[in-house]
Formats: sequence, C-alpha cells, structure tokens
Amino acid sequence: NHLTLQAIPYGKIKFKIWQLKAGPNLIITNRTFYVLPEIENQLQIYKDYLVMYNEWKTQVKINSLNNLSIENPFIVTDNYDNSIDEVRTIVGLRGSIKGFGYDVRFSQLVSRTNAQFVNNVYFPDLAPFIQATSFDVQSVNNLKSWNPHIGLSYNKGNQFGAKAWFDYFIYNKNTAIELSYLPKFKVGFSAFYNWKEKLYVNMDITGQSKVTAIQQNLDDFGGVFKSQTSIKGLVDVNLSANYFITKNIGIFVDLNNLGFQKWQRFYKYPTYSFQVIAGVKLSF
Repeated sequence: NHLTLQAIPYGKIKFKIWQLKAGPNLIITNRTFYVLPEIENQLQIYKDYLVMYNEWKTQVKINSLNNLSIENPFIVTDNYDNSIDEVRTIVGLRGSIKGFGYDVRFSQLVSRTNAQFVNNVYFPDLAPFIQATSFDVQSVNNLKSWNPHIGLSYNKGNQFGAKAWFDYFIYNKNTAIELSYLPKFKVGFSAFYNWKEKLYVNMDITGQSKVTAIQQNLDDFGGVFKSQTSIKGLVDVNLSANYFITKNIGIFVDLNNLGFQKWQRFYKYPTYSFQVIAGVKLSF
C-alpha cells in the first residue's frame, strides 16, 4: 500500500492573444517527494478557430504492471520502483467553429524506469520436456517516442457528439525487446446521444496495430535468451446505454467487445471475448 498526493499551484499571465500558465507539479508517492515543471503556453491566432499551443506535462506514479502483480498472484516481480511515467512535450494547433473541432499536435514522450511485461519459461536441462512458466516485469531505463496525433470532433450541445482520432508512434534508440507491447499506431471513434435527459447512449471503438511480446527462456545453468512473439492487432467495440425512469432511478446495460475479439493483453494472458453488464442506478 502507498499514499499519493499531488498539487499543482500555478500562476497565469495573459496579454492580448497570448496566455501562459506555469507552476510546479508537487507529488508525494511511495515516501518520495518530486517537484516537476508544468507549463501551458497558448497563442490565440484567430479567435477560437485557430489556436497554437505547446505544453510540458510530467507525471510520476507506481508502475502499472507492478500494480498488476499485486492483483495477479501468477506474476512474480520485486521491481516496485517509481516510474516517471510521462514527461511529454507538445506542440499543436486546435480550434472549433459551429460545433466542429480539430486538434493536430506533435509530441515527444520520455518514460523512465518503464516497466514491461515478460513471460519466463524455465527449461530444466535434466528434463527438457518439462516447462515451468511464470510472469515477470523488466525495466527499460529510458524509452522515447514521437507521437503525431490528429483528432476531429463535432458536438451539438449535450444532445449529440462524435470524435475520431489517430495516433502514430515513432520510437527511437530502442531495441525490439525494449519495445514490447508498444503499438505502432492507435485509432478510435466515439459518439454519444442524449434523448431528453432520459436516455443516454454511448459507443466507443478503438483499435491498435499488432505488438511484440517478449519471452525469457531460462535453464539450470544460468542460460538466458529472449525470444519475440507477435500478438495480432485489436479492434474493440463497446456500447453502453442508460435510461432514467425517474430523476433518481435508472437502469443501464454495457456491451463490451461486440466484435468478439480474442485478444491477449499480455502473451498467454487472454481477455474476455464478449461481456454484458446490466444493473440499476440510484442517485440521491
């Protein structure tokens, strides 16, 4: 167990079409104190139609895969170091007109002490036909990527909205083993419809390219070699609906993985193929 506290006190300067917001990102997690910069710079070139911006974002948190090892007893790891999980520098253009919006940006992501999932397979030399499998986490000290992003959206008040986006990732100075479970591109589409504040329907579609899984092979004499396994890409379709019978009582249903994708979040770690969740909502 650990406690995380975060605060971002900031100051803002505004002069005509230029605005700057900056301050320290104060984080206490796992008995360690961090002071990191947080900067947002914006130039309103032409009303809300054309806005140029650049940002510097930082974030520290416990490695997500190490959190997974707490939840899953099959994962064996002693790597519980903090991770500067996101140091992101962003330059982009965004704007909106009559409900239509766009966001085109280019960012660099630096991730330190990045935790990555690894399969361990033990091959005893005396009995090579016996295999013992376990799960572990490896650390990549410095992972860098460049990320072009395009997003288009449309909103009609709170009645209807839709958004489509595309991300491409360019990784530099990293080996194939260090790039495990990292896709080359991601794409998504989401939309919602709100009928008279009684029926709310939301659809979400996401997809990503294939990824590479890493398997570490061990033997009795300390022999270690790593092999790569390809995991196919994913198209995930989800649909949810909420209907409020009264102001305080409603029912909901969530349909997940409507494409019946048999996808492995991690190698030999499959996800569900189709899922239905339904229930009643009460609010007071």
